[in-house]
Amino acid sequence: MPNGFEITSMSMEVNDDFKAAFSDPRRQHFLGVIRYFTKYLVLLVRSFFPILAGLAISDGLRQYAEVIGWGIFTLVVVAAIVEYWRFRFHVENRTIIIQKGLLEQETITIPFDRIQALHLEQAPWQRFVGLTGLKIDTAGTSGSEVDLQALKIDEANVLRDGIMSAREESVTSSSENEPESKLLVHLSLNALLKVGVTQDHFRNGFLAFGAVIALYEPLKSWIDVWLSAVPEMVWSVLSWTWFLFIPLGVFLFLIVSFTISIVGAFLKYFNLRAALHAQEISLKAGLLRRFEYRIPLTKIQILEWKSNLLRRSLHIETLRIFQASAQESDASGKGLAISVPGISQQASSKLVTAVFHDQTYDVKAEQIQPDSYLFYRLLITRILSGSVLSFAFASGWGQLFMIGLVLLWAFWSSRKIFENHWLRVTPDLCQLHSGWLRKKRTLFSFYQLQRVVFYQNAVMRKRGVAHITFATSAGNRTFKYLNETDASRLYDWSLAQIEQSDLEWM
Repeated sequence: MPNGFEITSMSMEVNDDFKAAFSDPRRQHFLGVIRYFTKYLVLLVRSFFPILAGLAISDGLRQYAEVIGWGIFTLVVVAAIVEYWRFRFHVENRTIIIQKGLLEQETITIPFDRIQALHLEQAPWQRFVGLTGLKIDTAGTSGSEVDLQALKIDEANVLRDGIMSAREESVTSSSENEPESKLLVHLSLNALLKVGVTQDHFRNGFLAFGAVIALYEPLKSWIDVWLSAVPEMVWSVLSWTWFLFIPLGVFLFLIVSFTISIVGAFLKYFNLRAALHAQEISLKAGLLRRFEYRIPLTKIQILEWKSNLLRRSLHIETLRIFQASAQESDASGKGLAISVPGISQQASSKLVTAVFHDQTYDVKAEQIQPDSYLFYRLLITRILSGSVLSFAFASGWGQLFMIGLVLLWAFWSSRKIFENHWLRVTPDLCQLHSGWLRKKRTLFSFYQLQRVVFYQNAVMRKRGVAHITFATSAGNRTFKYLNETDASRLYDWSLAQIEQSDLEWM
Protein backbone atom coordinates (compact mmCIF):
# COMPACT_ATOMS: atom_id res chain seq x y z
CA MET A 1 0.00 0.00 0.00
CA PRO A 2 1.42 3.45 -0.82
CA ASN A 3 2.66 5.40 2.16
CA GLY A 4 1.23 8.66 0.90
CA PHE A 5 1.27 10.99 -2.05
CA GLU A 6 4.23 12.87 -3.36
CA ILE A 7 4.64 15.80 -5.69
CA THR A 8 5.58 14.41 -9.06
CA SER A 9 7.11 16.10 -12.06
CA MET A 10 5.35 16.14 -15.38
CA SER A 11 6.81 14.23 -18.36
CA MET A 12 5.79 12.92 -21.75
CA GLU A 13 5.22 9.51 -20.13
CA VAL A 14 2.73 11.07 -17.71
CA ASN A 15 1.04 12.82 -20.62
CA ASP A 16 0.56 9.48 -22.37
CA ASP A 17 -0.77 7.85 -19.20
CA PHE A 18 -3.01 10.83 -18.68
CA LYS A 19 -4.61 10.60 -22.12
CA ALA A 20 -4.95 6.82 -21.97
CA ALA A 21 -6.42 6.66 -18.46
CA PHE A 22 -9.00 9.43 -18.57
CA SER A 23 -10.17 9.71 -22.18
CA ASP A 24 -13.17 7.42 -21.56
CA PRO A 25 -15.86 8.02 -18.90
CA ARG A 26 -15.00 6.19 -15.71
CA ARG A 27 -16.11 5.88 -12.12
CA GLN A 28 -14.16 6.35 -8.95
CA HIS A 29 -12.89 3.43 -6.90
CA PHE A 30 -15.82 1.39 -5.60
CA LEU A 31 -14.81 2.22 -2.01
CA GLY A 32 -16.02 5.73 -2.78
CA VAL A 33 -19.39 4.38 -1.63
CA ILE A 34 -18.04 4.80 1.92
CA ARG A 35 -17.73 8.55 1.41
CA TYR A 36 -21.25 8.88 0.02
CA PHE A 37 -22.60 6.67 2.81
CA THR A 38 -21.02 8.95 5.44
CA LYS A 39 -22.31 12.03 3.62
CA TYR A 40 -25.95 10.92 3.56
CA LEU A 41 -25.84 9.45 7.06
CA VAL A 42 -24.72 12.79 8.51
CA LEU A 43 -27.32 14.60 6.41
CA LEU A 44 -30.18 12.41 7.62
CA VAL A 45 -29.08 12.53 11.26
CA ARG A 46 -29.00 16.33 11.12
CA SER A 47 -32.34 16.53 9.32
CA PHE A 48 -34.15 14.13 11.64
CA PHE A 49 -32.37 14.92 14.87
CA PRO A 50 -35.60 15.85 16.77
CA ILE A 51 -37.11 12.48 15.86
CA LEU A 52 -33.96 10.61 16.85
CA ALA A 53 -33.80 12.50 20.13
CA GLY A 54 -37.42 11.59 20.77
CA LEU A 55 -36.63 7.93 20.18
CA ALA A 56 -33.91 8.11 22.79
CA ILE A 57 -35.95 9.72 25.57
CA SER A 58 -39.51 8.66 24.87
CA ASP A 59 -40.71 5.24 25.98
CA GLY A 60 -43.59 5.46 23.52
CA LEU A 61 -41.34 6.01 20.51
CA ARG A 62 -38.55 3.68 21.59
CA GLN A 63 -40.43 0.65 20.31
CA TYR A 64 -40.07 2.01 16.76
CA ALA A 65 -36.35 2.65 17.10
CA GLU A 66 -35.25 -0.56 15.41
CA VAL A 67 -37.60 -0.12 12.47
CA ILE A 68 -36.61 3.53 11.96
CA GLY A 69 -32.92 2.68 12.37
CA TRP A 70 -32.99 -0.04 9.73
CA GLY A 71 -35.05 2.23 7.47
CA ILE A 72 -32.47 5.02 7.71
CA PHE A 73 -29.61 2.57 7.14
CA THR A 74 -31.27 1.10 4.03
CA LEU A 75 -32.06 4.55 2.63
CA VAL A 76 -28.49 5.73 3.16
CA VAL A 77 -26.99 2.61 1.55
CA VAL A 78 -29.24 2.90 -1.51
CA ALA A 79 -28.51 6.63 -1.91
CA ALA A 80 -24.76 6.06 -1.59
CA ILE A 81 -24.71 3.27 -4.19
CA VAL A 82 -26.86 5.26 -6.65
CA GLU A 83 -24.74 8.41 -6.40
CA TYR A 84 -21.53 6.43 -6.71
CA TRP A 85 -22.86 4.63 -9.80
CA ARG A 86 -24.07 7.84 -11.45
CA PHE A 87 -20.83 9.72 -10.84
CA ARG A 88 -18.51 9.49 -13.86
CA PHE A 89 -15.76 11.70 -15.20
CA HIS A 90 -13.39 11.92 -18.15
CA VAL A 91 -11.04 14.33 -19.93
CA GLU A 92 -11.75 15.64 -23.42
CA ASN A 93 -10.15 18.52 -25.38
CA ARG A 94 -8.46 20.23 -22.42
CA THR A 95 -11.67 19.90 -20.41
CA ILE A 96 -12.71 17.67 -17.54
CA ILE A 97 -16.32 16.54 -17.76
CA ILE A 98 -18.22 15.25 -14.71
CA GLN A 99 -21.60 13.59 -14.72
CA LYS A 100 -23.26 13.19 -11.34
CA GLY A 101 -26.55 13.36 -9.49
CA LEU A 102 -28.73 11.28 -7.22
CA LEU A 103 -32.20 11.90 -8.63
CA GLU A 104 -31.36 14.21 -11.53
CA GLN A 105 -28.31 13.82 -13.77
CA GLU A 106 -26.03 16.88 -13.83
CA THR A 107 -23.17 17.47 -16.25
CA ILE A 108 -20.33 19.80 -15.24
CA THR A 109 -17.80 20.91 -17.83
CA ILE A 110 -14.64 22.58 -16.55
CA PRO A 111 -12.02 23.89 -19.00
CA PHE A 112 -8.48 23.49 -17.75
CA ASP A 113 -7.98 27.25 -18.02
CA ARG A 114 -10.67 27.77 -15.36
CA ILE A 115 -8.96 25.53 -12.84
CA GLN A 116 -7.16 27.47 -10.12
CA ALA A 117 -5.63 24.63 -8.17
CA LEU A 118 -5.88 20.92 -7.48
CA HIS A 119 -5.52 19.67 -3.90
CA LEU A 120 -4.93 16.14 -2.63
CA GLU A 121 -6.48 15.19 0.71
CA GLN A 122 -6.35 11.87 2.57
CA ALA A 123 -8.68 10.97 5.39
CA PRO A 124 -7.60 8.07 7.67
CA TRP A 125 -9.87 5.59 5.89
CA GLN A 126 -8.44 6.65 2.53
CA ARG A 127 -4.86 6.15 3.73
CA PHE A 128 -5.78 2.69 5.05
CA VAL A 129 -7.03 1.48 1.65
CA GLY A 130 -4.47 3.37 -0.48
CA LEU A 131 -6.84 6.02 -1.87
CA THR A 132 -6.89 9.79 -1.89
CA GLY A 133 -9.28 12.64 -2.63
CA LEU A 134 -8.70 15.25 -5.34
CA LYS A 135 -10.39 18.64 -5.06
CA ILE A 136 -10.62 20.75 -8.19
CA ASP A 137 -10.80 24.43 -7.30
CA THR A 138 -12.14 26.63 -10.08
CA ALA A 139 -12.68 30.28 -10.91
CA GLY A 140 -16.38 30.63 -11.40
CA THR A 141 -19.45 29.59 -9.54
CA SER A 142 -19.26 27.31 -6.54
CA GLY A 143 -21.35 24.78 -8.38
CA SER A 144 -18.47 24.05 -10.71
CA GLU A 145 -16.21 22.80 -7.95
CA VAL A 146 -15.55 19.06 -7.96
CA ASP A 147 -14.39 16.79 -5.19
CA LEU A 148 -13.19 13.33 -6.25
CA GLN A 149 -13.07 11.28 -3.06
CA ALA A 150 -11.88 7.83 -4.10
CA LEU A 151 -8.95 7.72 -6.51
CA LYS A 152 -5.88 5.54 -6.34
CA ILE A 153 -2.88 7.65 -5.36
CA ASP A 154 -1.03 7.01 -8.63
CA GLU A 155 -4.14 7.84 -10.65
CA ALA A 156 -4.72 11.04 -8.70
CA ASN A 157 -1.13 12.16 -9.31
CA VAL A 158 -1.44 11.44 -13.04
CA LEU A 159 -4.77 13.29 -13.29
CA ARG A 160 -3.55 16.28 -11.28
CA ASP A 161 -0.20 16.58 -13.07
CA GLY A 162 -1.81 16.05 -16.47
CA ILE A 163 -4.34 18.85 -15.93
CA MET A 164 -1.77 21.26 -14.48
CA SER A 165 0.72 20.53 -17.25
CA ALA A 166 -1.83 20.99 -20.02
CA ARG A 167 -3.08 24.12 -18.32
CA GLU A 168 0.36 25.70 -18.19
CA GLU A 169 1.39 24.74 -21.73
CA SER A 170 -0.18 27.86 -23.18
CA VAL A 171 1.53 30.04 -20.59
CA THR A 172 5.01 28.58 -20.28
CA SER A 173 6.96 25.60 -21.58
CA SER A 174 8.93 23.20 -19.42
CA SER A 175 12.64 23.91 -19.01
CA GLU A 176 15.45 21.76 -17.76
CA ASN A 177 17.05 24.89 -16.32
CA GLU A 178 14.07 25.61 -14.09
CA PRO A 179 15.20 26.91 -10.68
CA GLU A 180 15.17 24.42 -7.84
CA SER A 181 12.41 24.61 -5.31
CA LYS A 182 13.02 26.61 -2.14
CA LEU A 183 11.85 25.21 1.16
CA LEU A 184 9.91 27.91 2.99
CA VAL A 185 8.78 26.00 6.06
CA HIS A 186 9.49 22.56 7.48
CA LEU A 187 7.88 22.05 10.85
CA SER A 188 10.13 19.79 12.86
CA LEU A 189 8.85 18.43 16.16
CA ASN A 190 10.41 21.40 17.94
CA ALA A 191 8.86 23.90 15.52
CA LEU A 192 5.53 22.09 15.70
CA LEU A 193 5.62 22.41 19.48
CA LYS A 194 6.13 26.17 19.09
CA VAL A 195 3.08 26.37 16.83
CA GLY A 196 0.97 24.43 19.34
CA VAL A 197 2.14 26.44 22.35
CA THR A 198 1.37 29.77 20.64
CA GLN A 199 -2.20 28.94 19.60
CA ASP A 200 -5.41 30.37 21.07
CA HIS A 201 -5.50 28.36 24.30
CA PHE A 202 -8.44 30.13 25.87
CA ARG A 203 -10.72 29.26 22.98
CA ASN A 204 -9.70 25.61 23.17
CA GLY A 205 -10.13 25.61 26.94
CA PHE A 206 -13.64 27.01 26.75
CA LEU A 207 -14.53 24.48 24.04
CA ALA A 208 -13.40 21.71 26.38
CA PHE A 209 -15.38 23.30 29.22
CA GLY A 210 -18.47 23.37 27.02
CA ALA A 211 -17.97 19.70 26.16
CA VAL A 212 -17.80 18.83 29.87
CA ILE A 213 -21.06 20.69 30.52
CA ALA A 214 -22.72 18.91 27.58
CA LEU A 215 -21.64 15.52 28.96
CA TYR A 216 -22.75 16.23 32.50
CA GLU A 217 -26.42 15.41 31.96
CA PRO A 218 -25.88 12.00 30.28
CA LEU A 219 -23.37 11.05 33.01
CA LYS A 220 -25.29 12.62 35.89
CA SER A 221 -26.51 9.33 37.38
CA TRP A 222 -22.99 7.86 37.36
CA ILE A 223 -21.53 11.04 38.90
CA ASP A 224 -24.18 11.05 41.65
CA VAL A 225 -23.34 7.45 42.56
CA TRP A 226 -19.63 8.29 42.69
CA LEU A 227 -20.19 11.41 44.82
CA SER A 228 -22.45 9.56 47.25
CA ALA A 229 -19.57 7.22 48.03
CA VAL A 230 -17.38 10.11 49.24
CA PRO A 231 -17.14 10.09 53.09
CA GLU A 232 -18.84 12.90 55.01
CA MET A 233 -15.52 13.88 56.58
CA VAL A 234 -14.08 14.65 53.15
CA TRP A 235 -17.00 16.97 52.40
CA SER A 236 -16.45 18.72 55.72
CA VAL A 237 -12.78 19.33 54.93
CA LEU A 238 -13.62 20.54 51.43
CA SER A 239 -16.12 23.06 52.80
CA TRP A 240 -13.27 24.80 54.66
CA THR A 241 -10.72 24.61 51.85
CA TRP A 242 -12.92 25.44 48.84
CA PHE A 243 -10.80 28.47 47.96
CA LEU A 244 -7.89 26.14 47.15
CA PHE A 245 -9.87 24.81 44.20
CA ILE A 246 -9.79 28.19 42.45
CA PRO A 247 -6.05 28.07 41.56
CA LEU A 248 -6.38 24.32 40.97
CA GLY A 249 -9.23 24.93 38.53
CA VAL A 250 -7.26 27.63 36.72
CA PHE A 251 -4.25 25.30 36.53
CA LEU A 252 -6.34 22.43 35.12
CA PHE A 253 -7.97 24.82 32.64
CA LEU A 254 -4.56 25.91 31.37
CA ILE A 255 -3.26 22.33 31.19
CA VAL A 256 -6.29 21.17 29.21
CA SER A 257 -6.08 24.21 26.92
CA PHE A 258 -2.40 23.72 26.19
CA THR A 259 -2.88 19.99 25.65
CA ILE A 260 -5.71 20.48 23.16
CA SER A 261 -3.74 23.15 21.28
CA ILE A 262 -0.58 21.05 21.04
CA VAL A 263 -2.39 17.83 20.08
CA GLY A 264 -4.46 19.71 17.49
CA ALA A 265 -1.32 21.26 15.98
CA PHE A 266 0.36 17.85 15.75
CA LEU A 267 -2.66 16.25 14.08
CA LYS A 268 -3.18 19.03 11.55
CA TYR A 269 0.36 20.22 10.77
CA PHE A 270 2.53 17.15 11.37
CA ASN A 271 5.58 17.13 9.06
CA LEU A 272 4.37 20.27 7.29
CA ARG A 273 6.49 21.24 4.31
CA ALA A 274 5.85 24.38 2.31
CA ALA A 275 8.06 24.82 -0.75
CA LEU A 276 8.36 27.54 -3.35
CA HIS A 277 8.65 26.38 -6.96
CA ALA A 278 9.04 28.27 -10.21
CA GLN A 279 5.31 28.43 -10.92
CA GLU A 280 3.62 27.41 -7.69
CA ILE A 281 3.79 26.90 -3.96
CA SER A 282 3.25 23.42 -2.52
CA LEU A 283 2.05 22.55 0.96
CA LYS A 284 1.91 19.07 2.53
CA ALA A 285 1.00 18.15 6.09
CA GLY A 286 -1.21 16.03 8.31
CA LEU A 287 -0.97 13.04 10.64
CA LEU A 288 -4.37 11.36 10.55
CA ARG A 289 -5.87 13.42 7.73
CA ARG A 290 -3.17 14.23 5.19
CA PHE A 291 -3.41 16.96 2.58
CA GLU A 292 -1.34 18.37 -0.24
CA TYR A 293 -2.02 21.72 -1.88
CA ARG A 294 -0.39 23.12 -4.99
CA ILE A 295 -1.22 26.76 -5.64
CA PRO A 296 -0.14 28.55 -8.83
CA LEU A 297 1.68 31.77 -7.92
CA THR A 298 -0.29 33.68 -10.53
CA LYS A 299 -3.55 32.84 -8.76
CA ILE A 300 -2.55 34.14 -5.34
CA GLN A 301 -4.60 37.25 -4.58
CA ILE A 302 -3.83 38.16 -0.98
CA LEU A 303 -1.12 37.34 1.54
CA GLU A 304 -2.03 37.80 5.19
CA TRP A 305 0.11 37.34 8.29
CA LYS A 306 -1.20 36.93 11.84
CA SER A 307 0.78 36.87 15.05
CA ASN A 308 0.32 37.17 18.79
CA LEU A 309 2.77 38.10 21.53
CA LEU A 310 4.05 34.54 21.93
CA ARG A 311 4.64 34.02 18.23
CA ARG A 312 6.40 37.35 17.84
CA SER A 313 8.69 36.45 20.75
CA LEU A 314 9.60 33.25 18.87
CA HIS A 315 9.97 35.13 15.56
CA ILE A 316 7.26 33.17 13.75
CA GLU A 317 3.92 34.06 12.14
CA THR A 318 0.95 32.32 10.58
CA LEU A 319 0.66 33.02 6.88
CA ARG A 320 -2.71 32.75 5.13
CA ILE A 321 -2.69 32.47 1.35
CA PHE A 322 -5.88 33.62 -0.40
CA GLN A 323 -6.34 32.56 -4.00
CA ALA A 324 -8.94 33.25 -6.66
CA SER A 325 -11.63 30.68 -6.05
CA ALA A 326 -15.10 29.63 -7.00
CA GLN A 327 -16.09 30.20 -3.40
CA GLU A 328 -15.35 33.90 -3.36
CA SER A 329 -15.46 34.23 0.38
CA ASP A 330 -16.51 32.59 3.58
CA ALA A 331 -19.29 33.79 5.86
CA SER A 332 -17.14 36.68 7.07
CA GLY A 333 -16.40 37.89 3.56
CA LYS A 334 -12.69 37.46 4.11
CA GLY A 335 -12.20 34.70 1.63
CA LEU A 336 -11.07 31.10 1.80
CA ALA A 337 -7.45 30.62 2.79
CA ILE A 338 -4.71 28.04 3.16
CA SER A 339 -2.72 28.50 6.37
CA VAL A 340 1.03 28.08 6.72
CA PRO A 341 1.95 28.26 10.42
CA GLY A 342 5.41 28.84 11.86
CA ILE A 343 6.78 30.82 8.91
CA SER A 344 9.71 33.15 9.49
CA GLN A 345 10.04 36.70 8.17
CA GLN A 346 12.85 35.56 5.86
CA ALA A 347 10.66 32.88 4.29
CA SER A 348 7.81 35.37 3.97
CA SER A 349 10.09 37.75 2.09
CA LYS A 350 10.94 34.99 -0.40
CA LEU A 351 7.25 34.32 -1.02
CA VAL A 352 6.43 38.03 -1.43
CA THR A 353 9.22 38.32 -4.01
CA ALA A 354 7.93 35.25 -5.88
CA VAL A 355 4.28 36.36 -5.92
CA PHE A 356 4.85 40.05 -6.58
CA HIS A 357 8.24 39.73 -8.28
CA ASP A 358 7.72 42.40 -10.93
CA GLN A 359 6.03 44.85 -8.60
CA THR A 360 7.54 47.30 -6.17
CA TYR A 361 7.03 47.37 -2.44
CA ASP A 362 8.88 49.85 -0.26
CA VAL A 363 8.78 49.08 3.47
CA LYS A 364 9.82 52.68 4.11
CA ALA A 365 6.87 54.17 2.25
CA GLU A 366 4.70 56.64 4.13
CA GLN A 367 2.08 55.18 6.43
CA ILE A 368 -1.44 56.54 6.25
CA GLN A 369 -3.11 56.64 9.63
CA PRO A 370 -6.87 56.68 10.21
CA ASP A 371 -8.59 59.80 11.39
CA SER A 372 -8.50 60.57 15.14
CA TYR A 373 -12.24 59.83 15.10
CA LEU A 374 -11.31 56.14 15.34
CA PHE A 375 -9.34 56.75 18.54
CA TYR A 376 -12.21 58.57 20.23
CA ARG A 377 -14.69 55.84 19.19
CA LEU A 378 -12.46 53.21 20.74
CA LEU A 379 -11.93 55.30 23.86
CA ILE A 380 -15.62 56.02 24.46
CA THR A 381 -16.63 52.40 23.85
CA ARG A 382 -14.10 51.11 26.38
CA ILE A 383 -14.97 53.70 29.00
CA LEU A 384 -18.69 52.91 28.76
CA SER A 385 -18.25 49.13 28.89
CA GLY A 386 -15.70 49.33 31.71
CA SER A 387 -17.87 51.70 33.73
CA VAL A 388 -20.84 49.34 33.52
CA LEU A 389 -18.70 46.53 34.93
CA SER A 390 -17.40 48.84 37.69
CA PHE A 391 -20.90 49.78 38.85
CA ALA A 392 -22.06 46.15 38.61
CA PHE A 393 -19.26 44.49 40.63
CA ALA A 394 -17.95 47.18 42.99
CA SER A 395 -19.09 49.87 45.36
CA GLY A 396 -17.65 52.72 47.39
CA TRP A 397 -13.90 53.22 47.19
CA GLY A 398 -13.55 49.98 45.26
CA GLN A 399 -15.81 51.39 42.59
CA LEU A 400 -13.72 54.55 42.29
CA PHE A 401 -10.57 52.45 42.09
CA MET A 402 -12.02 50.30 39.29
CA ILE A 403 -13.20 53.37 37.37
CA GLY A 404 -9.66 54.76 37.57
CA LEU A 405 -8.25 51.51 36.20
CA VAL A 406 -10.87 51.52 33.45
CA LEU A 407 -9.89 55.04 32.38
CA LEU A 408 -6.19 54.14 32.24
CA TRP A 409 -6.86 50.89 30.39
CA ALA A 410 -9.28 52.55 27.95
CA PHE A 411 -6.85 55.32 27.04
CA TRP A 412 -3.81 53.07 26.77
CA SER A 413 -5.45 50.26 24.74
CA SER A 414 -7.25 52.69 22.43
CA ARG A 415 -3.99 54.49 21.76
CA LYS A 416 -2.17 51.24 21.00
CA ILE A 417 -4.86 50.03 18.62
CA PHE A 418 -4.99 53.40 16.88
CA GLU A 419 -1.20 53.56 16.43
CA ASN A 420 -1.09 50.06 14.94
CA HIS A 421 -3.92 50.72 12.48
CA TRP A 422 -2.43 52.01 9.23
CA LEU A 423 -1.99 51.33 5.55
CA ARG A 424 0.98 51.75 3.23
CA VAL A 425 0.59 52.39 -0.50
CA THR A 426 3.26 51.91 -3.16
CA PRO A 427 2.84 52.16 -6.94
CA ASP A 428 1.84 48.50 -7.23
CA LEU A 429 1.00 47.12 -3.79
CA CYS A 430 -1.06 47.99 -0.73
CA GLN A 431 -0.45 46.78 2.83
CA LEU A 432 -3.02 46.99 5.61
CA HIS A 433 -1.96 46.70 9.24
CA SER A 434 -4.19 46.28 12.27
CA GLY A 435 -4.17 44.88 15.77
CA TRP A 436 -2.08 45.38 18.86
CA LEU A 437 -1.72 42.24 20.93
CA ARG A 438 -2.78 40.22 17.93
CA LYS A 439 -1.35 41.85 14.86
CA LYS A 440 -2.47 41.31 11.28
CA ARG A 441 -0.95 42.63 8.09
CA THR A 442 -2.41 42.12 4.64
CA LEU A 443 -0.67 42.55 1.29
CA PHE A 444 -2.32 42.64 -2.14
CA SER A 445 -1.74 44.07 -5.60
CA PHE A 446 -3.78 46.88 -7.13
CA TYR A 447 -4.02 45.17 -10.50
CA GLN A 448 -5.86 42.21 -8.95
CA LEU A 449 -8.61 44.40 -7.55
CA GLN A 450 -12.08 43.94 -9.03
CA ARG A 451 -13.55 47.10 -7.54
CA VAL A 452 -13.00 49.75 -4.87
CA VAL A 453 -15.85 51.03 -2.67
CA PHE A 454 -15.95 54.46 -1.00
CA TYR A 455 -18.45 54.37 1.89
CA GLN A 456 -19.92 57.12 4.07
CA ASN A 457 -23.06 57.30 6.17
CA ALA A 458 -24.60 60.51 7.47
CA VAL A 459 -22.59 60.53 10.72
CA MET A 460 -19.33 59.75 8.94
CA ARG A 461 -19.99 62.46 6.37
CA LYS A 462 -20.51 64.98 9.17
CA ARG A 463 -17.30 63.89 10.87
CA GLY A 464 -15.34 63.94 7.62
CA VAL A 465 -14.34 60.24 7.59
CA ALA A 466 -14.94 57.32 5.23
CA HIS A 467 -14.34 53.59 4.75
CA ILE A 468 -12.46 52.16 1.76
CA THR A 469 -13.16 48.57 0.70
CA PHE A 470 -10.82 46.72 -1.66
CA ALA A 471 -12.57 43.83 -3.42
CA THR A 472 -10.74 40.88 -5.00
CA SER A 473 -11.90 37.49 -6.17
CA ALA A 474 -10.44 36.11 -2.93
CA GLY A 475 -12.44 38.36 -0.62
CA ASN A 476 -12.73 41.94 0.54
CA ARG A 477 -10.56 44.06 2.82
CA THR A 478 -11.79 47.28 4.44
CA PHE A 479 -9.81 50.12 5.99
CA LYS A 480 -12.07 52.12 8.30
CA TYR A 481 -12.27 55.75 9.39
CA LEU A 482 -9.85 57.34 6.98
CA ASN A 483 -9.85 61.09 6.77
CA GLU A 484 -12.21 62.01 3.94
CA THR A 485 -9.43 63.71 1.97
CA ASP A 486 -7.10 60.70 2.31
CA ALA A 487 -9.95 58.33 1.46
CA SER A 488 -10.81 60.24 -1.72
CA ARG A 489 -7.18 60.32 -2.84
CA LEU A 490 -6.78 56.60 -2.15
CA TYR A 491 -10.03 55.81 -3.96
CA ASP A 492 -8.99 57.76 -7.07
CA TRP A 493 -5.48 56.28 -6.99
CA SER A 494 -6.81 52.71 -6.74
CA LEU A 495 -9.22 53.17 -9.64
CA ALA A 496 -6.46 54.69 -11.75
CA GLN A 497 -4.15 51.74 -11.05
CA ILE A 498 -6.89 49.26 -11.99
CA GLU A 499 -7.67 51.06 -15.24
CA GLN A 500 -4.03 51.51 -16.26
CA SER A 501 -2.91 47.97 -15.52
CA ASP A 502 -2.60 45.60 -18.49
CA LEU A 503 -1.58 42.61 -16.37
CA GLU A 504 -3.72 39.46 -16.45
CA TRP A 505 -4.35 37.33 -13.40
CA MET A 506 -7.16 34.99 -14.49
